[in-house]
Amino acid sequence: MNALTMGLAAAYGPTVRVNTVMAGAFFTDISAGWDMAAFDEMAATWPLQRGGRPDEITGAVLYFAGSHSSYTTGSLLAVDGGRMAVG
Repeated sequence: MNALTMGLAAAYGPTVRVNTVMAGAFFTDISAGWDMAAFDEMAATWPLQRGGRPDEITGAVLYFAGSHSSYTTGSLLAVDGGRMAVG
């Protein structure tokens, strides 16, 4: 995902900006089918120790979609409760 994001940003700039939101585990409709005991055990190893609420990713998406990110391309933003930080 990193190479794809940066490569597309280089290929299509300056007219197109390419960025990626790397979403972690969010409690959406699909999470109703999760084994919550197993999920809680796994999430306990992450810095924020929980899954995300859908409203917690909205700001990242709106940033990339809006004018405030006009000088941002080739970026990857992890919205994952710190999961990527611990591997």
